[in-house]
Amino acid sequence: MAFQGEKKMISFFRSHLIVVWAAENNGQQFNTVNIYDLKNRFTAFDGRFQNVRHVIAEWGTIFILTADGKVSFIDRAVSRSSR
Repeated sequence: MAFQGEKKMISFFRSHLIVVWAAENNGQQFNTVNIYDLKNRFTAFDGRFQNVRHVIAEWGTIFILTADGKVSFIDRAVSRSSR
């Protein structure tokens, strides 16, 4: 599995690899968050966020914090696939 492009953050959660990418589309900058299930070899989550500051994996949930103070979380789909 090769990962090309500028990576902003890399983290692990259970058997998942979390990668935050710096991306641009039509002059607009954003971050793509990909969560890869390494055990079952598929992409468990793929989403776009503005200015990701931190990714925290606690209490069975992945939290994504952005520069503007928003908090998003990914819970069920990722948690179930690794049990």
